[in-house]
Amino acid sequence: MKNIAKINYIFFFISLFLVSQLSSQNFRSNSEYEFEKYAVEQGTAMNASIVVFEDTNGFIWLGSQSGIDRFDGYDFINYANISSDSLSTNLTWVNSITEDGLGNIWATDQFGNVSNYKRLEDKWYNYFPEYKDLITNVPEGVDLNFGLQPSSIVVSKDGRYAFVGIFGFGLIRIDSETKTQKFYQDNFRYSSWFDIKSADKMINELEWLDDTNILVATGDGLRVFDTEKEIYSEEYFRTKNKNQENNFPSDRYWIRDFEIIDENNLWISAQNGIIYKADLSNETLENFSAKTSLSNSDARQILFDKDNNQLWVNIENVGIDILDINTNQVNNLRESNSRLIGKEFNNIIKDKQQNIWISSATDGLLKFDPNKKKFKSFSKNEPDEFNLGFSIAWGAHIDKEGVVWVGTRDPGGGIVGLDFKNNKRYFSGKTNNNNASLYEITEDNVGNIWAIRGGDVIWFKQKDKKKFERLGSYTNKLRKDKSFLRSLTQGHLTYDKNLIVPSDRTVWLADKQGNPVYEEYTRLTNVVKNSIRGFQRKDSISSYVLADKSIWLWDEKGNKFTDLTPDIDIPVLETRAQAPFAAYNEKLYIPTYGSGILVVDLKNQKINYITTNEGLPNMYLYNMFIDSDNFLWMSSNQGILKCDPKTLEFKQYTPVDGTQDYEYNAGTAWQSDDGYIVMGGLNGINYFNPSTLNENRVPPKVLIQNINIGGISKKFESVSNDEIADIEFKNNSISFEYLALSFRNTAQNQYRYKMEGYDSDWIEAGTRRFASYTNLPIGTYTFRVIGSNNDGVWNEIGASYKLNILPPWYRTYFAYGGYILLLIFSVRSFGKYQAKKSIVEANNKRRTKELQEAKELQISLLPKVNPTIQGYEISTYLKPATEVGGDYYDFFYKKGEYFYAICGDATGHGVISGMMVSVTKAGLHGIPMAEPSKILGQLNQIVKKVNFGRLRMSLSVAKFNSNNVELSSAAMPPTYIFSTKNNTLEEILVPNLPLGGIETEKFDGIKKEFKSGDLLIMISDGLPELPNPSKEMLDYKKVFNCIKNNAKKSANEIKDALVSLSDEWSEDTLNPDDITIVVIKKTN
Repeated sequence: MKNIAKINYIFFFISLFLVSQLSSQNFRSNSEYEFEKYAVEQGTAMNASIVVFEDTNGFIWLGSQSGIDRFDGYDFINYANISSDSLSTNLTWVNSITEDGLGNIWATDQFGNVSNYKRLEDKWYNYFPEYKDLITNVPEGVDLNFGLQPSSIVVSKDGRYAFVGIFGFGLIRIDSETKTQKFYQDNFRYSSWFDIKSADKMINELEWLDDTNILVATGDGLRVFDTEKEIYSEEYFRTKNKNQENNFPSDRYWIRDFEIIDENNLWISAQNGIIYKADLSNETLENFSAKTSLSNSDARQILFDKDNNQLWVNIENVGIDILDINTNQVNNLRESNSRLIGKEFNNIIKDKQQNIWISSATDGLLKFDPNKKKFKSFSKNEPDEFNLGFSIAWGAHIDKEGVVWVGTRDPGGGIVGLDFKNNKRYFSGKTNNNNASLYEITEDNVGNIWAIRGGDVIWFKQKDKKKFERLGSYTNKLRKDKSFLRSLTQGHLTYDKNLIVPSDRTVWLADKQGNPVYEEYTRLTNVVKNSIRGFQRKDSISSYVLADKSIWLWDEKGNKFTDLTPDIDIPVLETRAQAPFAAYNEKLYIPTYGSGILVVDLKNQKINYITTNEGLPNMYLYNMFIDSDNFLWMSSNQGILKCDPKTLEFKQYTPVDGTQDYEYNAGTAWQSDDGYIVMGGLNGINYFNPSTLNENRVPPKVLIQNINIGGISKKFESVSNDEIADIEFKNNSISFEYLALSFRNTAQNQYRYKMEGYDSDWIEAGTRRFASYTNLPIGTYTFRVIGSNNDGVWNEIGASYKLNILPPWYRTYFAYGGYILLLIFSVRSFGKYQAKKSIVEANNKRRTKELQEAKELQISLLPKVNPTIQGYEISTYLKPATEVGGDYYDFFYKKGEYFYAICGDATGHGVISGMMVSVTKAGLHGIPMAEPSKILGQLNQIVKKVNFGRLRMSLSVAKFNSNNVELSSAAMPPTYIFSTKNNTLEEILVPNLPLGGIETEKFDGIKKEFKSGDLLIMISDGLPELPNPSKEMLDYKKVFNCIKNNAKKSANEIKDALVSLSDEWSEDTLNPDDITIVVIKKTN
């Protein structure tokens, strides 16, 4: 029995240890709670918010004095009370929001109003507070307009009944079908908030327990309301004697908020700010405020985070407390001790993506994303227990014990050691010399740490000591002919445990016992004559040696050397190659400072480069490591970069992801044997293990938001449609707006789409969130769109919309029956048939003549010659389609005043398209020259008034100023701008509707820097949509790459390159749509 007891005792403590370890992993320091702020600057209607809510789609709704905002990760949409619009909401001080089972939003405000938003109708249906008219015995001076406020609302799944809790009145029910209101109170006398006899009227919170029962928080305990029987069926924690003068007896529990744990347990915040854990099965309360370090101040709204077993508590006018329920540890977040913004908050929610959202009474909306910071950074002052104490890190190493050693470039120098296992921090080596110095830090066989400062001064820390000692300048101890030892870099531990350091001539720094040697390592340098830049271990007995002009394989055990690049010279000096480097699949990947990644193919004796042309985010690299999954990791001047060498897919991590800064430093990185990496730069270090990085693995929900069919837009906001949508042939121009719902770095979300039955492959949309199709042929299609989150995790299912383009009346079965009858009649009337045939021939001749006239009209509308403008090269190209289209380009130039370039495309073919272009050209000559967006606005009104029916005009306008260009577009393909300064090509898409659509349409514009050597290219959609004989489209990506590869050539050469691209792709296939190219290059 004693043994059993002993085993149970040991098991108990092992279990306790495991629980504490698990909890400690979830417990964060205050500094790790970083909040993003969304306020007026980010698009909210106000900086003060009252309530936040997440709907089933994942949209975030925010209530404030100015109505309701909806946030999709990109933009806020405000729904405000507009007195002249009966379909707008009647809400102002919005204090409660919920959703019914149909996806419609319900909300209340502090004046008692209720409003229901029908999502697909985009309309609000309003209900006014009838209960206020029933109140009697209202004391003098009491204003009911702002009193007896709704506190909470829940709605039945079918959306018919809304149950509203009114603080001071009780529960009411709104019937959305009959528009009637029902009151579950028979006492309409005004009641003071503290009166215990009226405590049931003081409702603070409602929540569904199941499909029928609502849990109600009141001024005297909890009640359960049965919505079918319309009675209160159960009560908990109620005052036993209400017939007493004391309004706050000891057994009265004023429930302010609650969070359901399971069917029997819940968390409660009650009067005096106390947090209880309630057990409904035996009606007991456990006071957690008393047993933990939760604040003694006034606890209000709470959130139970089930995933992390944490309770978030809003402490009124103080801050936020976070209780770790496993350990009872508490984070008391305040403005003064954390990154919490403000101190006055309202409710707290957790969304489906694990974000915590807090409505702030002064600072809009706060978001805590627990997984946003993939990298933990260590800077001058953070984190508290492991701060570096300095800013610029230069020199880094991870020793065998896992201690991270970092040197600083700050004046006076110094080296810090971060011992995470033993929770210790060491610092030493600072001098009175305020010169900035660089460190190279390495470790010998016995665990001594060597730090070479400034190239020749050695600082040394013995394994069992805490501080570094200055050994002085080792070059002074050497013969004068060894002054080359001043340029030492990071060390390499050989097979026989000697510590050597690459240099102009590699140095033997310490032997296997850790004793200093300070000699040239001749067993290596006698064979490899050129300077050695770095080593990369291949296996336990051999290493790659990177030397000037060559790469060697060094069998360290047998001291044998193999020249791996006998047929090629490795441009180490020319490319400023860096170390460490990486080996994968018989190739060496060497980071360079300015030339990208130098790839040495050892098998085929070839070298090539991975640059920005292949997607590398930055060309200035400092080091490279390979992880257990064969991904390459490197630091750069644009953050930390990750590369898959098999696919050349890149991922860039910046300060948004937790990197110490954008810029890193050379010689300030190391990878430990167990895979941990340290990288340092201008604002500290990052220390991480690639295998445990917290990538955003949750694919975003993809929705189609809006669909425009034949110029008429309608809300969809769904993943798919259940039935195929039939669309008349006259409305066969369709566009879609779509969205990937993700709230982390949404600017990095990517999209692909295709129209199955029309597109042969997926179209890479990048970050663009709309797709347009014009003149879809008759047939059945499915539009599909997929999206990725910021970490490139795709929702491969995405969203879809099924549609069927109906044939015109003349291609229906009814019409075909008529054709048969007509044929029979024609056989019987041969003479008339011959006459009709003659008429047809005449019509064909007429149509041919009309097409020729249309072509001549199109040519007549184009400039006879391109203008000659000082400081610009201009080249143009227009290739008409088989049926003349409506492409158009033009220039408007007045010396010393303005220079505009125009490129457009009228929908349809033939003379009618030419007429549209004529009207557009005439309009351009008739309106004053202004900003491009204003020009498009005026043209839109002109085209709309002429009324071409469903014919539309797409148009891009560019205005060239001395050092910039202003752009606006009406449904044209993107404009391309190449910056010589940044060596980047940018695809500019300004999403506006075509001319002739909505007369009041406001057109957006954009301004970009445009200096000498910069390039602007406009195209019509005939180029990217040009098919080859296999009916595959050329697509925008090939156009983009062609421009980028030729961007530094003349305007004429760039135009010729694009023309050649189209000719080679089409293989003499006739183009179905006009192709227009306008190239403008600034020469001074």
